[in-house]
Amino acid sequence: MIQLSDDLDAELRYGIDAAALDPALRPCVRELAADEATFAFLERQLTLRHGRLRWAAHHALRPWCSDFTINGLLGTYPLHLLSSAQWQTLLGPGPHGRLLDVGAGLGGVTRQLAPSFAEVTAVETSASLVRRLREAGFTAVKADLTRTEVPGGPYDAIALLNVLDRCARPRTLAANLVDALAPGGRLLVSMPLPYHPHYYAGPRTIDPVERLPLGRGSWEAQASLLVQRVLEPLGLALVSLSRAPYLSEGDRHMLFYELDAVVAVLRRV
Repeated sequence: MIQLSDDLDAELRYGIDAAALDPALRPCVRELAADEATFAFLERQLTLRHGRLRWAAHHALRPWCSDFTINGLLGTYPLHLLSSAQWQTLLGPGPHGRLLDVGAGLGGVTRQLAPSFAEVTAVETSASLVRRLREAGFTAVKADLTRTEVPGGPYDAIALLNVLDRCARPRTLAANLVDALAPGGRLLVSMPLPYHPHYYAGPRTIDPVERLPLGRGSWEAQASLLVQRVLEPLGLALVSLSRAPYLSEGDRHMLFYELDAVVAVLRRV
C-alpha cells in the first residue's frame, strides 16, 4: 500500500514472485516501480474524477450503448498503464519505427507509448472513440480486426493493451496481429489478472466466443499460461514480463479504479 495523501491510498502492485512463474520465463522478468507520471495520474483523481452530471449521463446511456461507446461520447474513465519512461525501460531507446495500437480507447495509454515510436496508428471499434483519438492528434481507424485485414502493415510493433479480456475472439485477434508484424517486430500485450473476460454486444456483456486457457491459479500462474499457451504458439518469443497497476479515472463511487495487469513484450521469430 502506498499513501499518496491523506485521502488517497493505492496498492500499486509491481512485484512478481519469480519462483511462482514457469522457470523458462524467469530470466525475462523486468520489475518496474511507480514513477512521477503514475503518481500524477492518481493525484489528479482527487480533483478531476467525473462528477454527478457525467455520472448520470453515463448511467442513462448504459441501456443503449456499450461502456466503450459511452466513454467516447462523454470522455469518461481515461486510463493509465505505463509512463513513457517505463515503456522506454522495456523497449529501449527509440524511436522504434511504426506502431499500431489496437483498442486505444481515449488515447491516454497511447500518449505514453507514442514517444517510443516514429509513427503511431490507433484502432478502435467504437466511432466515438475514433473521434476522440483523432481530436487528440492520432491517426485513428475504425475496424474490428477479428473480422477485417489489419490495415497498413507490416508494423514494427503492435500494442494490444487490455483488450484480450474484452474481445469476443481474442485468439483470432492475436493471430491476425502477429501476421501484421514485420519480422522481428514486437507485440506488446497487457491484461488484468485474474482473468475475467467478457465483451460488449451493444449494451449487453457476453462471454467470449474464444476463452483463453488460463485456469484459476495465482497471478504468476495465469501470466505463465498466457505467455506459453496463448502467445508463444503464435510464433512469438518472450522478451520481458512485468506487472503494473492498470488505473482508471474515478467517479462518484470511487476516487479511482485499479486492476492488476501483466505486461509482456514478445518478438516475432
